[in-house]
Amino acid sequence: MLPKQLHKNIIIKWYCLLFYALLLFKFFNSKLLFQIQPAFFTVKLDIVTYLLLLLNPHGVVLNNPTVWLVLDVCFYSMPLVYFLTNKFKQEFVTVAAIIMLVINLLYIQLYILYSLDSIEMQIAWLLFPVIFLTKKESSFYLLANGLRYYFLFLFTSAAVWKFTQHGLFNVQQLSNILLIQHKEILTANVTVYQNFMYWLTHHSNISYSLYVAATLLELMFIIGFFTKKYDWLLAIATITFIVLDYLIMRIIYIDWLPFLLLLFYKPTTK
Repeated sequence: MLPKQLHKNIIIKWYCLLFYALLLFKFFNSKLLFQIQPAFFTVKLDIVTYLLLLLNPHGVVLNNPTVWLVLDVCFYSMPLVYFLTNKFKQEFVTVAAIIMLVINLLYIQLYILYSLDSIEMQIAWLLFPVIFLTKKESSFYLLANGLRYYFLFLFTSAAVWKFTQHGLFNVQQLSNILLIQHKEILTANVTVYQNFMYWLTHHSNISYSLYVAATLLELMFIIGFFTKKYDWLLAIATITFIVLDYLIMRIIYIDWLPFLLLLFYKPTTK
Protein backbone atom coordinates (compact mmCIF):
# COMPACT_ATOMS: atom_id res chain seq x y z
CA MET A 1 0.00 0.00 0.00
CA LEU A 2 1.22 3.51 -0.79
CA PRO A 3 1.71 5.93 2.12
CA LYS A 4 -0.68 8.85 2.42
CA GLN A 5 1.93 11.46 1.49
CA LEU A 6 2.74 9.66 -1.75
CA HIS A 7 -0.93 9.45 -2.59
CA LYS A 8 -1.31 13.18 -2.05
CA ASN A 9 1.70 13.91 -4.24
CA ILE A 10 0.30 11.66 -6.97
CA ILE A 11 -2.94 13.63 -6.95
CA ILE A 12 -1.01 16.91 -7.20
CA LYS A 13 1.15 15.56 -10.03
CA TRP A 14 -1.79 14.22 -12.04
CA TYR A 15 -3.77 17.39 -11.40
CA CYS A 16 -0.94 19.40 -12.98
CA LEU A 17 -0.56 16.97 -15.89
CA LEU A 18 -4.28 17.14 -16.66
CA PHE A 19 -4.29 20.90 -16.29
CA TYR A 20 -1.47 21.44 -18.79
CA ALA A 21 -2.77 18.78 -21.19
CA LEU A 22 -6.05 20.71 -21.26
CA LEU A 23 -4.10 23.94 -21.69
CA LEU A 24 -2.72 22.51 -24.94
CA PHE A 25 -6.21 21.40 -25.97
CA LYS A 26 -7.59 24.88 -25.35
CA PHE A 27 -4.67 26.58 -27.08
CA PHE A 28 -5.08 24.56 -30.28
CA ASN A 29 -8.84 25.14 -30.17
CA SER A 30 -8.47 28.90 -29.58
CA LYS A 31 -10.20 28.83 -26.20
CA LEU A 32 -7.72 30.84 -24.13
CA LEU A 33 -8.79 34.30 -23.06
CA PHE A 34 -6.30 36.11 -25.30
CA GLN A 35 -7.53 33.98 -28.24
CA ILE A 36 -11.19 34.71 -27.55
CA GLN A 37 -10.36 38.45 -27.59
CA PRO A 38 -13.35 39.62 -25.52
CA ALA A 39 -15.24 42.53 -27.07
CA PHE A 40 -18.56 41.93 -25.31
CA PHE A 41 -19.82 39.85 -22.40
CA THR A 42 -22.85 37.76 -21.52
CA VAL A 43 -24.26 37.87 -17.98
CA LYS A 44 -24.78 34.38 -16.55
CA LEU A 45 -27.53 33.60 -14.06
CA ASP A 46 -25.62 33.23 -10.80
CA ILE A 47 -25.27 35.56 -7.84
CA VAL A 48 -21.44 35.44 -7.75
CA THR A 49 -21.32 36.84 -11.29
CA TYR A 50 -23.71 39.64 -10.36
CA LEU A 51 -21.60 40.56 -7.34
CA LEU A 52 -18.46 40.51 -9.46
CA LEU A 53 -20.03 42.81 -12.04
CA LEU A 54 -20.53 45.45 -9.34
CA LEU A 55 -16.72 45.78 -9.14
CA ASN A 56 -16.56 46.24 -12.95
CA PRO A 57 -13.57 43.93 -13.69
CA HIS A 58 -15.29 42.89 -16.92
CA GLY A 59 -15.01 46.44 -18.19
CA VAL A 60 -11.24 46.39 -17.68
CA VAL A 61 -10.90 43.14 -19.63
CA LEU A 62 -12.92 44.21 -22.69
CA ASN A 63 -10.72 45.10 -25.68
CA ASN A 64 -7.57 44.96 -23.56
CA PRO A 65 -5.03 42.43 -24.97
CA THR A 66 -2.51 43.05 -22.20
CA VAL A 67 -5.04 42.12 -19.49
CA TRP A 68 -6.10 39.02 -21.46
CA LEU A 69 -2.52 37.75 -21.55
CA VAL A 70 -1.82 38.61 -17.90
CA LEU A 71 -4.93 36.74 -16.76
CA ASP A 72 -4.05 33.69 -18.87
CA VAL A 73 -0.48 33.63 -17.55
CA CYS A 74 -1.61 33.98 -13.91
CA PHE A 75 -4.25 31.27 -14.19
CA TYR A 76 -2.16 28.74 -16.10
CA SER A 77 1.01 29.23 -14.08
CA MET A 78 -0.50 28.62 -10.61
CA PRO A 79 -0.63 24.78 -10.70
CA LEU A 80 3.08 24.73 -11.52
CA VAL A 81 3.77 27.26 -8.75
CA TYR A 82 1.84 25.10 -6.29
CA PHE A 83 3.57 21.90 -7.47
CA LEU A 84 7.03 23.44 -6.98
CA THR A 85 6.04 24.94 -3.63
CA ASN A 86 4.78 21.56 -2.41
CA LYS A 87 7.99 19.90 -3.56
CA PHE A 88 10.56 22.38 -2.24
CA LYS A 89 8.86 24.78 0.23
CA GLN A 90 6.05 22.91 1.94
CA GLU A 91 5.72 25.56 4.65
CA PHE A 92 4.22 27.85 2.00
CA VAL A 93 1.78 25.42 0.37
CA THR A 94 -1.26 26.91 2.11
CA VAL A 95 -0.34 30.40 0.89
CA ALA A 96 0.18 29.08 -2.66
CA ALA A 97 -3.17 27.27 -2.53
CA ILE A 98 -5.00 30.39 -1.33
CA ILE A 99 -3.48 32.45 -4.14
CA MET A 100 -4.41 29.77 -6.68
CA LEU A 101 -7.97 29.61 -5.32
CA VAL A 102 -8.42 33.39 -5.57
CA ILE A 103 -6.92 33.57 -9.07
CA ASN A 104 -9.05 30.63 -10.24
CA LEU A 105 -12.20 32.24 -8.86
CA LEU A 106 -11.51 35.57 -10.56
CA TYR A 107 -10.32 34.07 -13.85
CA ILE A 108 -13.15 31.57 -14.24
CA GLN A 109 -15.85 34.07 -13.30
CA LEU A 110 -14.46 36.42 -15.95
CA TYR A 111 -13.85 33.68 -18.51
CA ILE A 112 -17.45 32.47 -18.53
CA LEU A 113 -18.60 36.03 -19.27
CA TYR A 114 -16.75 36.01 -22.59
CA SER A 115 -17.07 32.39 -23.71
CA LEU A 116 -19.84 29.87 -24.26
CA ASP A 117 -18.74 27.93 -21.18
CA SER A 118 -20.87 27.84 -18.05
CA ILE A 119 -19.67 27.81 -14.45
CA GLU A 120 -20.55 24.13 -14.12
CA MET A 121 -18.16 23.23 -16.95
CA GLN A 122 -15.29 24.94 -15.08
CA ILE A 123 -16.29 23.78 -11.60
CA ALA A 124 -13.38 21.35 -11.19
CA TRP A 125 -10.75 24.07 -11.65
CA LEU A 126 -12.76 26.37 -9.39
CA LEU A 127 -13.05 23.96 -6.45
CA PHE A 128 -10.04 21.65 -6.68
CA PRO A 129 -7.60 24.13 -5.08
CA VAL A 130 -9.68 23.85 -1.88
CA ILE A 131 -8.24 20.40 -1.15
CA PHE A 132 -4.71 21.84 -1.44
CA LEU A 133 -5.27 24.41 1.31
CA THR A 134 -4.02 22.15 4.09
CA LYS A 135 -0.68 20.49 4.81
CA LYS A 136 -2.20 17.89 7.14
CA GLU A 137 -2.83 14.53 5.49
CA SER A 138 -6.05 13.90 7.41
CA SER A 139 -7.46 17.30 6.44
CA PHE A 140 -6.37 16.83 2.83
CA TYR A 141 -8.33 13.61 2.45
CA LEU A 142 -11.29 15.01 4.34
CA LEU A 143 -11.51 17.86 1.82
CA ALA A 144 -10.86 15.49 -1.10
CA ASN A 145 -13.62 13.20 0.09
CA GLY A 146 -15.98 16.16 0.43
CA LEU A 147 -15.20 17.23 -3.15
CA ARG A 148 -15.79 13.65 -4.28
CA TYR A 149 -19.28 13.75 -2.75
CA TYR A 150 -19.96 17.04 -4.51
CA PHE A 151 -18.94 15.44 -7.81
CA LEU A 152 -21.36 12.58 -7.16
CA PHE A 153 -24.04 15.15 -6.38
CA LEU A 154 -23.56 16.82 -9.76
CA PHE A 155 -24.58 13.64 -11.55
CA THR A 156 -27.29 12.40 -9.20
CA SER A 157 -28.96 15.82 -9.03
CA ALA A 158 -29.01 15.95 -12.84
CA ALA A 159 -30.87 12.62 -12.85
CA VAL A 160 -33.30 13.81 -10.17
CA TRP A 161 -33.91 17.00 -12.15
CA LYS A 162 -34.99 14.93 -15.16
CA PHE A 163 -37.56 13.22 -12.94
CA THR A 164 -38.87 16.31 -11.17
CA GLN A 165 -39.11 18.36 -14.38
CA HIS A 166 -40.89 15.44 -16.10
CA GLY A 167 -38.36 15.39 -18.93
CA LEU A 168 -37.98 11.65 -18.45
CA PHE A 169 -41.67 11.19 -19.19
CA ASN A 170 -41.62 13.10 -22.46
CA VAL A 171 -40.70 10.97 -25.48
CA GLN A 172 -39.95 14.13 -27.50
CA GLN A 173 -37.61 15.58 -24.87
CA LEU A 174 -34.21 14.90 -26.45
CA SER A 175 -35.50 15.50 -29.98
CA ASN A 176 -36.67 18.96 -28.93
CA ILE A 177 -33.38 19.65 -27.14
CA LEU A 178 -31.41 18.67 -30.24
CA LEU A 179 -33.50 20.98 -32.42
CA ILE A 180 -32.55 23.90 -30.17
CA GLN A 181 -28.95 22.84 -29.57
CA HIS A 182 -28.14 22.18 -33.23
CA LYS A 183 -30.41 24.62 -35.05
CA GLU A 184 -27.54 26.22 -36.97
CA ILE A 185 -26.20 22.80 -38.03
CA LEU A 186 -29.61 21.52 -39.14
CA THR A 187 -30.04 24.55 -41.41
CA ALA A 188 -26.47 24.60 -42.80
CA ASN A 189 -24.80 22.64 -45.57
CA VAL A 190 -25.38 18.89 -45.51
CA THR A 191 -22.78 16.92 -43.55
CA VAL A 192 -22.65 13.46 -42.02
CA TYR A 193 -23.12 14.97 -38.58
CA GLN A 194 -26.09 17.02 -39.77
CA ASN A 195 -27.71 13.91 -41.23
CA PHE A 196 -27.17 12.08 -37.94
CA MET A 197 -28.74 14.91 -35.91
CA TYR A 198 -31.61 15.16 -38.38
CA TRP A 199 -32.17 11.41 -38.05
CA LEU A 200 -32.18 11.60 -34.23
CA THR A 201 -34.66 14.48 -34.15
CA HIS A 202 -37.01 12.57 -36.45
CA HIS A 203 -36.73 9.28 -34.55
CA SER A 204 -38.01 10.22 -31.13
CA ASN A 205 -37.99 6.66 -29.81
CA ILE A 206 -34.25 6.37 -30.47
CA SER A 207 -33.43 9.78 -29.02
CA TYR A 208 -35.67 9.08 -26.02
CA SER A 209 -33.81 5.82 -25.40
CA LEU A 210 -30.57 7.79 -25.31
CA TYR A 211 -32.16 10.25 -22.87
CA VAL A 212 -33.24 7.41 -20.57
CA ALA A 213 -29.79 5.81 -20.82
CA ALA A 214 -28.18 9.14 -19.86
CA THR A 215 -30.52 9.46 -16.89
CA LEU A 216 -29.69 5.94 -15.68
CA LEU A 217 -25.97 6.67 -16.09
CA GLU A 218 -26.31 9.80 -13.96
CA LEU A 219 -28.44 7.99 -11.40
CA MET A 220 -25.76 5.31 -11.09
CA PHE A 221 -23.55 7.80 -9.26
CA ILE A 222 -25.76 7.48 -6.18
CA ILE A 223 -23.85 4.25 -5.52
CA GLY A 224 -20.81 6.33 -4.66
CA PHE A 225 -22.55 7.81 -1.62
CA PHE A 226 -22.66 4.37 -0.01
CA THR A 227 -19.46 2.67 -1.16
CA LYS A 228 -16.19 3.40 -2.96
CA LYS A 229 -15.94 -0.18 -4.19
CA TYR A 230 -17.34 0.74 -7.61
CA ASP A 231 -15.54 4.04 -8.11
CA TRP A 232 -13.73 2.48 -11.08
CA LEU A 233 -17.12 1.96 -12.71
CA LEU A 234 -18.10 5.56 -11.99
CA ALA A 235 -14.85 6.69 -13.62
CA ILE A 236 -15.79 4.77 -16.78
CA ALA A 237 -19.27 6.30 -16.61
CA THR A 238 -17.72 9.78 -16.32
CA ILE A 239 -15.55 9.28 -19.40
CA THR A 240 -18.54 7.85 -21.29
CA PHE A 241 -20.61 10.90 -20.34
CA ILE A 242 -17.88 13.33 -21.46
CA VAL A 243 -17.42 11.61 -24.83
CA LEU A 244 -21.12 11.15 -25.66
CA ASP A 245 -22.09 14.62 -24.48
CA TYR A 246 -19.56 16.04 -26.90
CA LEU A 247 -20.61 13.80 -29.79
CA ILE A 248 -24.36 14.31 -29.37
CA MET A 249 -24.74 17.68 -27.66
CA ARG A 250 -21.45 19.38 -28.64
CA ILE A 251 -20.93 20.29 -24.98
CA ILE A 252 -17.33 19.90 -23.85
CA TYR A 253 -17.08 18.61 -20.27
CA ILE A 254 -13.42 17.72 -20.64
CA ASP A 255 -12.62 20.10 -17.77
CA TRP A 256 -14.29 17.60 -15.43
CA LEU A 257 -11.44 15.11 -15.89
CA PRO A 258 -9.67 16.15 -12.64
CA PHE A 259 -12.64 14.76 -10.72
CA LEU A 260 -11.48 11.29 -11.81
CA LEU A 261 -8.53 11.66 -9.43
CA LEU A 262 -10.96 11.63 -6.52
CA LEU A 263 -12.36 8.30 -7.71
CA PHE A 264 -8.99 6.59 -8.16
CA TYR A 265 -6.98 7.84 -5.18
CA LYS A 266 -8.01 7.30 -1.58
CA PRO A 267 -6.27 7.52 1.81
CA THR A 268 -4.36 4.46 2.93
CA THR A 269 -2.61 3.52 6.14
CA LYS A 270 1.15 3.43 6.26
